[in-house]
Amino acid sequence: MPSDSLWREETPILLGAAFQLGLNIGLHVYGVGQDFSRIKLAHNKSQIDFRARVWTVLLYTYQR
Repeated sequence: MPSDSLWREETPILLGAAFQLGLNIGLHVYGVGQDFSRIKLAHNKSQIDFRARVWTVLLYTYQR
């Protein structure tokens, strides 16, 4: 892996920002994360599964 070109890579910066935004909106909490939102969130199973899937993909990509 060339070390002199790593400073041009913006992926870690964008993933760090996405990780922080995910924490801010409560994706790390299983369920709807209502404590982290100002608007009423849906409590249906598909919304909960979607939020869990987004958090899982975000963590997987962040750790890679």
